[in-house]
Amino acid sequence: MSTITLTQTYHAKDLTGKPFIRRLVAFLIDYGIIIAVQVLVIIYVLLHFAIAFAIIGRDFELIDAPDLVYGFIDALLFFGYYIVFEWLYGATPGKLLLGMHVVKMDGGQCDIKAAVARALFLNIDTMLFGLLAYLSMRPPLYRRIGDRVAGTIVVNRNEVLALLPPFWWFLVATAVYLMITTLLIATLVVSLCRII
Repeated sequence: MSTITLTQTYHAKDLTGKPFIRRLVAFLIDYGIIIAVQVLVIIYVLLHFAIAFAIIGRDFELIDAPDLVYGFIDALLFFGYYIVFEWLYGATPGKLLLGMHVVKMDGGQCDIKAAVARALFLNIDTMLFGLLAYLSMRPPLYRRIGDRVAGTIVVNRNEVLALLPPFWWFLVATAVYLMITTLLIATLVVSLCRII
């Protein structure tokens, strides 16, 4: 006997988007998390380097890198945060705390293509302190430019409970983001490290 699994689908007319202020608060929470994670990982990596060099009886210093290198790493970590969490779980920690979830306009899960488009257009949406996002968001869907390009909408989690992935996917997204962050920062430190 074969089993058929039916999934509930939604259409944009059945959903209501989340307004600008609520999404702005989620963005600020996420931005704070991104900065905190970067600082903690930098401390973690540098502490391990200091311990390793102390064990072998050597000292090291970090040479200065061009601002472009730091900007590139920051951009990767910023975009990676949004891509990983929205692709694997459909919500960043900020959205999760405020009860929001990203879905496709046809009601499906946010896929990798949509997550990348949303992340890349986040820079445009946040220009002029979010003015472009604010001006582009119209009720009842409240879609920013990135949502329109990606074909997504940010909704109340309670509206799409049947579609939500299990919470362990959020833990997977967290682990993936932390691994990417640690790998990028450790690579940067290794490339800038000079043994004295």
